[in-house]
Amino acid sequence: MKFKLPKRVKIGGTRYVVTREREHESTTGNKATINHRRETIIMDPETNQIHSLLHEIVHGVDWFLCPEKNLTENEVERITEAVKMFIADNPRLLHHLANCLDRKC
Repeated sequence: MKFKLPKRVKIGGTRYVVTREREHESTTGNKATINHRRETIIMDPETNQIHSLLHEIVHGVDWFLCPEKNLTENEVERITEAVKMFIADNPRLLHHLANCLDRKC
């Protein structure tokens, strides 16, 4: 099954537009970036879309919680891998949590 990239993701109170851009490379050499001022996440379609999106979401959560001090790339990468593992190990839980959050369980 092919992963369908969402058009938007909401992190905190900010809605980020998610786009693909061929041969995208940030000033740091990354193939995906989040821009908080422009409220965008730009990803090269050649990257692992799931991993890259989760990685940029972790950056977004980090910035939302503490914009003046950011996690290192290594810390973001470790958190991204842990979240991927959690999702893979608990697929039904995420669906249940989303339903409960909508209904204020």
